[in-house]
Amino acid sequence: MKKLFNTIILLIFTLSLTGQTFKIEYQQGYGSYSMKDLKELNETVASDLHFITGIENNFPMYWFFRPSISLVFKNYEIAINYGFQSTGSRVSAKDYSGEYFLDLEVESHSPGILIAIKLNDFNQFSLNLYTNVGVYYTNLKLEESFTLDNESLINESISLKGFNYFFEPGLRLNYPINSFNLALNAGYNIQLGEQGFYAENNKKYELRNPNTNNIVSPGWNGIRIGFAIGYTFNKRETKIN
Repeated sequence: MKKLFNTIILLIFTLSLTGQTFKIEYQQGYGSYSMKDLKELNETVASDLHFITGIENNFPMYWFFRPSISLVFKNYEIAINYGFQSTGSRVSAKDYSGEYFLDLEVESHSPGILIAIKLNDFNQFSLNLYTNVGVYYTNLKLEESFTLDNESLINESISLKGFNYFFEPGLRLNYPINSFNLALNAGYNIQLGEQGFYAENNKKYELRNPNTNNIVSPGWNGIRIGFAIGYTFNKRETKIN
């Protein structure tokens, strides 16, 4: 993370010296995450247990964060960005005799390249079509615990990795205020590739559904709705959306 921060600072400094119009931006939003394979894994675990369980917070919508730096031209922008998103679930049961739970916590870091093209201007607003493409570096933590009559029968924790590509088309509404820019965006993220979760120190170990033997993959597909605030450097009125 420190290396990434230093690289961003160097890039900003370099762009300032060249006189190129550029913008730094911070976006925060709400995303839905399909996690189809992980949901099926929860259902498999719940059905194989010999007692009644419930599935809680089954990978709900949650916040994502996406700072970026972009070169700004008259009718389009080109940006590099970094995204972070997370969600999770729990399979659990508890009564007077003991407690069982399986926690799945999943997060991803997603560097990408975004291209936005202006479609139309009206009043002070501009409507852009954008496409964001990049990669997902996913971390999955599985934690399973089973306590019966105060005796720990299961207490395990496993960390796994995942790597996939993504493609996100969407629309963006911009509103400039001097050198600042406010924006709303709505898009749909499509995960590409079928690579599953694997052990960090042994890629041959892959997470599989015990009932189907199918590889369990991340599932970041879903809606992305966000709000962004940006600041434009070396602003040229003829080149800003």
